[in-house]
Amino acid sequence: MLRLFKVLFFILLTSKVFAQHQLVYKEIQPSKIFVSEIDVTIDEVSDHLKPFDPSFVITPRVGAVYYIQFLIENSFNEEELLINFDNWQYVEGRIVDQKNILLTGTLIDYEKKSFPFYQQQYLPLKIPPKTKIKIIVKSYITDNSLIFPENFHVKISTKKNIEKRRQATNVLVAFFFGLILIMLLFNLSLSFIITERFYKWYLFYLLSNLIALMGNFGFYDIIFAGIQFPHFKVTLEVIASSCFGWSIVLFSKNFLNIQYTSKLLNKLINVLIIFLFVPILVNVVSPVFSNVISHLLGIYTFILILICGLYSVYKKQPSSWIFLVGFGCFLTGLIIHLITTLNATIENNLFYKFSIQIGNSFELLIFSIAIAHRFKLIKNQNEAQQALIIKQLQENEELQQKINSDLERLVEVRTHDLEVEKEALFVANQQITNSIEYAKQLQEAVLPKPVELQQLFKDIYIYYQPKDIVSGDFYWAKSNERYTYFAICDCTGHGVPGALMSMLSSTILDHIVLKNNQYQPHKVLNELSLKIDQSLNHGGKTFDSRNDGLDIGFCCIDHSTNELHFSGAFISLWILRDKNVIEIKGDRHPIGFSHVKKDFFNETSIKLEENDRLFCFTDGIIDQFGGKYNKKYTKKKLRNLICNLSDASLEVQCKVIKSEINIWKGDKEQTDDILFAGFQYI
Repeated sequence: MLRLFKVLFFILLTSKVFAQHQLVYKEIQPSKIFVSEIDVTIDEVSDHLKPFDPSFVITPRVGAVYYIQFLIENSFNEEELLINFDNWQYVEGRIVDQKNILLTGTLIDYEKKSFPFYQQQYLPLKIPPKTKIKIIVKSYITDNSLIFPENFHVKISTKKNIEKRRQATNVLVAFFFGLILIMLLFNLSLSFIITERFYKWYLFYLLSNLIALMGNFGFYDIIFAGIQFPHFKVTLEVIASSCFGWSIVLFSKNFLNIQYTSKLLNKLINVLIIFLFVPILVNVVSPVFSNVISHLLGIYTFILILICGLYSVYKKQPSSWIFLVGFGCFLTGLIIHLITTLNATIENNLFYKFSIQIGNSFELLIFSIAIAHRFKLIKNQNEAQQALIIKQLQENEELQQKINSDLERLVEVRTHDLEVEKEALFVANQQITNSIEYAKQLQEAVLPKPVELQQLFKDIYIYYQPKDIVSGDFYWAKSNERYTYFAICDCTGHGVPGALMSMLSSTILDHIVLKNNQYQPHKVLNELSLKIDQSLNHGGKTFDSRNDGLDIGFCCIDHSTNELHFSGAFISLWILRDKNVIEIKGDRHPIGFSHVKKDFFNETSIKLEENDRLFCFTDGIIDQFGGKYNKKYTKKKLRNLICNLSDASLEVQCKVIKSEINIWKGDKEQTDDILFAGFQYI
C-alpha cells in the first residue's frame, strides 16, 4: 500500500494532466434584459428587452423568468466558441435571426444539453472570427438548489480550448474513479478474512466516495436520465451526502476507539449519526432547506472528526496519527477548493479544480496505510501474546513435570502405605470373617438338628437363607411328654446384630419353656417380651430411640388332642387344608420394646386334621424385590403358589417355593434374611 501511495504521488506531480494550462476566457455582460412573471417564448419578448444597467443587482426570485440579450464578438482565431453559464439552472438560448434552440443548465437532462460536459453548463456557438452576433437566452431558477448566478455575466472561450480541458478532466475522472474502485474491490476481497468492525465501515466509506465522485461529475444525469420523479437527482445527492457522513463518522469512531476513550465524543457522534437522517426527511418538503442542513452537518462532521483525531493522538491510540494525516489531506483539498471557488484568478487550474479529489485520494490511501499499520500492531501484539502464552505453557509444562514427579513419589509412598494398610485391613477382615464364620457355627449348633425335627413331626422342610454369613432369623423346636413346641423368629436387624439377638432370644425361650414349664403360647410371648426388655435395659429406656426385639410365630401342639395353640407377634400361621389356606394371624406388635406394645398377646387354638400342612415364615421371603418391575414378592403370590402345589409332597412344595424365590430375585440383592418352614404333624 505504501508503494501504491508513492506511485500516485509521483503521477500527480509529474503528469502533464496537471500542467499549468490556463483556460482563456473572455467575460461578457448583458446588453439588454427583461424580467417576466410568466413563461413565454423568446420571440414574444424580443421587443420588450431594455438596455442592461451594469449597476443592476440580481435578486434571485423563484417564479421569475429572465430574458437576457448578449452581444458577442469573436475576438479569437477560431469560429467554434462555447459560452459558460456556470451555475445557471435553466438556460434556453437562440441566436437572433436563427431558429435553433440551444439548451443547458443544472435542471436540463444530460442528453438534452447542447454541449454536455460533466457539471459544466455550456452553449456552443459558431461565429467567424472578427464578427458579431446577438443571442437571447431565457433563464429561471427553482427552489431545489442553493447555487444561483452571482450576476448575469457569462464567459466565452474556444471549443478547442474547452475540449482540451474536457480530455484532461476525462483522464482525471477515470483515474480517480478507477483508483477508488480498485481499492474498493481489493479491500472487499480482504473483508472475508478481516473481521475488524472498522474495516467494514472503511469499505462503506470507499463505496460512499465512489458514489459521491459519480455525483460530483454528473454521472447521475447519465445513469438516471429520463426519470421524471420531482427533485430525484437532488434527493439522490442528499442521500449520498448522508451516506458519506455516516461512513466517515462510523469509520472514524471505530478506528479511533472513541466509544472506549471518550464518552462525550461518543455521544456527540451518536447524535450526529441520528441528525444525518434529517436532510433526507426535510428534502421531501424543501430541497433548499435540506441542502442548508446537509452543508451545516458537513461542517460539524469535519470539525468533530478532526477533534476526535487530535484527541486520539493525545491519548496515543494506535495508528491515530496516520489517520489524522490522511484526514488532514482531505481537509486541505477541501479548503483549497473553497478558496478557488471564491477566487476567480485561479479557478481555471485543474490542480485546484480537483483539489477535493486529490485530497480524498491521498486520504483513502493513507487510511489504508493506517489500517495496515493497525493490523501490523495487532499482529505484533498477537505474536507477543502468543510468545508469552508459549513461554507460560513451557513454564507450566516444566512445573507440571515437577509436580508430576513429586506426585509420583508421593503416590509411590502413599501406595506403599495403602498396601500396608490394605494388608492390615485384609488380616483384620479375615479375622472378623473367621470370627463370624465361627459365630455361624455356634448359631447353627443352637438351631434344631434335622434329625430332631424329623422325630418331632411327620414331615418338615426348612428353607433357611441368611442375607449375610449369620442371620437374625432362627427357628426353635422343643418337646416334652405332652406338647411339641415350634417357633419361627425374626430378630431386629440381620448379620451379626441379628445373630446376637437370635442367640439371646433362643436362650430365653429355652428358659421359659423348659425351666418355667410354660406351655401356653400367649404367656410364653408375654414372658419373652418381658425378658427381652429386661435384657436390653428397655425398662430404663436406655435405647428408647430403637425398637429392639423380634417378630415370632409360636406353635404348641397337644399330643393327646392334636389341638394346635398359636400366638404370634407380626408372624402368622398358614394351614393348608383341602387346597385352601387358613390363616391364623399374629398380633400387630413385636416382642421387646415398642411404642405400640400391649401388655399381653392373644392365643388361637385349632384342632388339626389329618394331612394338614402348616406354614410359617418371616417377612424376608415376601419382601424380596425382583421380577420384571423390581417389586416385592408379596403374600398373595406365596399363598397362590402354596395352593397350586397342594397335591405335591411337602418337600417338593417347599423346594419349588425356594426355586421360585431365587428366580424372582434374579441378580438383585437379597433384601433380608429368609426363613420359611413347612411341617405336617398328623
